[in-house]
Amino acid sequence: MSKSLVSSLLVICIICSIQSANAQEALTLSGTHFLQPGQLPKLNTCDSSGISPALMWNHIPADTKSLAITMYHIAKDGERHVYMVLYNIPASTTSIPDGVTNVGVFGSNSMNRIPAYAPPCSKGPGPKEYIITINALTQKYPVESSAAISLSQLETWMENKTISKAKLSVIYSRSAK
Repeated sequence: MSKSLVSSLLVICIICSIQSANAQEALTLSGTHFLQPGQLPKLNTCDSSGISPALMWNHIPADTKSLAITMYHIAKDGERHVYMVLYNIPASTTSIPDGVTNVGVFGSNSMNRIPAYAPPCSKGPGPKEYIITINALTQKYPVESSAAISLSQLETWMENKTISKAKLSVIYSRSAK
């Protein structure tokens, strides 16, 4: 092999090594009690205890300063029903348990407008899709007042601060009463 070919191959190998070292696996989100696409456990709905779902995630980007989790459903009329807005989750956190209350800050849900999880309680039978997202962020949300922020406010704030995002879709179907 010629000396120039060896040098060229060496440069290519170094470039490949750098790209490989810089390549990062995508942020992933999953439920402790369900898969994607999966069935939202009854435990997390108004048909049972109505506590928030246990979630876990992997591959948090190294420069993440905080995380935010949301859960919503898009109704037939196009309106978004928001069940959970949870932000300022420490970047070192890799999961939350069912019924979480002590990790991050709860924003306002659109069901009862309080800063807490609101369990899905759809009207009528039939499957409904619920979308759960996680955002890895470059900073923490500046909590300046005691007013709970909405999903729209959080999304606007996150626009230029999201490093990575993952989405999980789950289904829940209420039986006819």
